Amino acid sequence: THMLKRLMGRKKKEKEAPKKLKKIFGMPIEPNKEFIPEAIDQIVTFLEDIAIGEYDLFRFCTSPDVVDLKRHIDNGDLPLKLNKESIQSVTGVLILYFRELPEPLLTFALYDEFVQSIEFEGQERLKRTASLLARIPLGNYSFLNFILLFFWKVKEFSVTNGVTSTTLGVIFGPYILSSSQDFSSQSYSNVSNDVVTWLIDHYPLVFDVNSNNPTPLV
Repeated sequence: THMLKRLMGRKKKEKEAPKKLKKIFGMPIEPNKEFIPEAIDQIVTFLEDIAIGEYDLFRFCTSPDVVDLKRHIDNGDLPLKLNKESIQSVTGVLILYFRELPEPLLTFALYDEFVQSIEFEGQERLKRTASLLARIPLGNYSFLNFILLFFWKVKEFSVTNGVTSTTLGVIFGPYILSSSQDFSSQSYSNVSNDVVTWLIDHYPLVFDVNSNNPTPLV
C-alpha cells in the first residue's frame, strides 16, 4: 500500500510538471510551416477587437508594463491578461517582438529585389511583388500575411486612431525589410518604410483576400 501511494504520488507530480516553455522573442521564424506565435495572435486579436479605433494606438511606450507583459509571454502565461487601460504597452510589446527578430520577414536574400520593385508601377509592380512573396519561406509568408492584414485594418481606422499606412511603415518597415548590413547596425533607410507602406496599402490586391488561406496573386 505504501509503495502504491508513492507510485501514485510520482504520477501526480509528473502530470503537474510544467510544460517546456517555447521562447518567441529573439527567435527565428520557423520556415517550413505556417507560423503565428500564440501570444502575438492574442495581442493582435485584442487590438482588433478592443482598441483598433483608439487614438495614438502605436504611440511609443517604454513603461514597466511592456517589460512585465514580455515577461508573462516568456513565462508562457497564456492566455494573456490584456486590458484597454494599457493599450500602448500591448502595442509596445508587439513592436518589441519585431525589433528582436534575428532576420526581417522578407529575408535578407530578397532585399535588393524588393527595393528594385519600387521602380515599377501598377500591375507590373503587383506582379513582381507577388512573385517575390512566393519565394519567401512558408513561415515568413504566413506571418507576413497575418500582420499585413492587421496593419491594413488599422490604417482603415486612421481617421480615429491617427495611424496611417505611412506611420506603420516607419514603425515596422525596418523589421519587415532590411539589408543585413542595415539590420546589424540598426541604420535603416527610408526605402524599407516605403516598401512596407506600399504592401499595407495594396494588401487586398497583393493577396487573395477572398480565400480562407490567402496566397499571393501571381
